[in-house]
Amino acid sequence: MCAEPERPATISQNDKHDAQDQNGSGCDGKRGARRDAGKLHEERVSDLHGEEAAARTPRVAVSHSGGMNQLRHGVNALQVGEVELLLTVTSGGTAVHLAHVANPEDAGRAAVHEYYFDANRRSAPLELSYDRAALLAARWAPMTLCGREWAVMIAGEGGPLSELNDEVAFAPTCGRCLSIMDKLFPAPAPDQRLPLIAKLGADSILEHGHAEVRDVPGDQQQTLRTAVRTLVRQRAGENCRSYVQESVIFFVSEAIYAEHAEDNMRAAAEAIDRALTGGDLTPVHEPAWRLSWDTWNIS
Repeated sequence: MCAEPERPATISQNDKHDAQDQNGSGCDGKRGARRDAGKLHEERVSDLHGEEAAARTPRVAVSHSGGMNQLRHGVNALQVGEVELLLTVTSGGTAVHLAHVANPEDAGRAAVHEYYFDANRRSAPLELSYDRAALLAARWAPMTLCGREWAVMIAGEGGPLSELNDEVAFAPTCGRCLSIMDKLFPAPAPDQRLPLIAKLGADSILEHGHAEVRDVPGDQQQTLRTAVRTLVRQRAGENCRSYVQESVIFFVSEAIYAEHAEDNMRAAAEAIDRALTGGDLTPVHEPAWRLSWDTWNIS
């Protein structure tokens, strides 16, 4: 029998698809491998560049001491001669007061309450900027110079005491505390022209009932006011009041002014008449009751 010739292998349609899938998977695998290799290369280059940049960049030491190297501020106080005065506020008040150091035999109090340093409170600025021991030292009188009970030290150069209280002050605003503090300063040396100006001012008050002295230095104002009032009382037996507006001091004695009321009214009427008739309003000379501190400089 003759052998039947071998038939060529027949590839089905499904086999073709399987072969194509296998070839495609192989290409995708190659492409994926190339992508992975490229990515690793880029990451390695980036790491090398980062290491070089880090080597070129100087390292900065970071302190974790919580501000221990930062300058801490003490209490917010004024030094007047040998007297130390704490700047304080009262509960519900807006004025800034002064409290002095407590007497040795009296119990003092701290500038702030201890709970300001409580870790549970929002007082980070206080912890970082102020000296805890200085603020908690019980050394202050419980009453202000004006006789009020104060609540807490007002914040100063160290900034707010807490994030909830941003009030800061560097000088008192209570008039009574300021008046008492002024007496702690040494008395200024009286100017050599002061006796002469005080006499001229008293003469003007006795003649017109009032006087005005301009350009008076601040450190001489209180002494001049006292001197003029004393002279008027000694020479006329009448009281005299004084008022200050910057560098100008006004003196008036109501009793003496009433004695010259007719003359004063006449002078006022003449000035009004000149104004209404278009006359010259420029005074020919300064009135006798107006004085200038600088005019009598005899140094």
